[in-house]
Amino acid sequence: MARAGGGMGSAVNVGIAVQADWENREFISNISLNVRRLFDFLLRFGKSNSHSVPSFCFFFYLDQICSC
Repeated sequence: MARAGGGMGSAVNVGIAVQADWENREFISNISLNVRRLFDFLLRFGKSNSHSVPSFCFFFYLDQICSC
């Protein structure tokens, strides 16, 4: 008679799934952090070079859409 739980194989599969989930979350977190750093850099760069009208307009727009 077979067991419904699946034995140790099921526990191993759950462990592998949990590990993969953590790795995916860590990857997404790193991407989000680096995108945020890029936006911060662009905003600082735009504010320091605001004498140029086209770059000023672009960075003003970034400042408006970025939830700083």
